[in-house]
Amino acid sequence: MKIKKRIQLIDQHDKDYMYGGKFGGNFIPETLKKPIDDLTKLFAKLRKDKNFLRERNYCFKNYIGTPTPFIKLDNLTKHLGGAQIYCKLVSKATGGAHKAYNAVVHALIAKHLGKSYIGGDTGAGYAGKMLSMVAAKFNLKAKIFMGEKDIERQKI
Repeated sequence: MKIKKRIQLIDQHDKDYMYGGKFGGNFIPETLKKPIDDLTKLFAKLRKDKNFLRERNYCFKNYIGTPTPFIKLDNLTKHLGGAQIYCKLVSKATGGAHKAYNAVVHALIAKHLGKSYIGGDTGAGYAGKMLSMVAAKFNLKAKIFMGEKDIERQKI
C-alpha cells in the first residue's frame, strides 16, 4: 500500500472502503451490508462533528481520567545510549485498560443511533469488561460474546 502524505491513514481507502489495492479489503455477509454502510456513514459524519468530539473528550477526561500520565523509563533510556524513552500508563484509566477509550466511543455512537444496547466480543475478557462498564455508565444493556476456546483458556 502506498501511503499518501498529509492524508490521515483512516481516509486512504477506495470507494468500497478497501485498503491496500487488490490485497486489501473485507468480506461481510449480505445481511450486514446495510447496517455496516449506515454505521460507516454515521462514523464519517461524527468523527468531524464538533459536538460529538466535545462529548467524547468530556467522557475521556471525566470518566476515563485522561490524560493518563507518562513515566520515563530510565533504565531503558540508559541501555539505549540516551534515547529518551517514556511509557504511557494507560493502566491508570478507569477500568485499567486502553480498551476503555474504544468502549466509550462505541457507547456514544450507539447513543447517537438511538440504540439501547451494545455488543462485542472478547478474548481475554478486558474488551468485554470495558464494554460492560461503559454500558452501565450510559444506561445501555451489553451483550458480550466469548469464543469457546477463549472461555476454556480464561476459565481461571
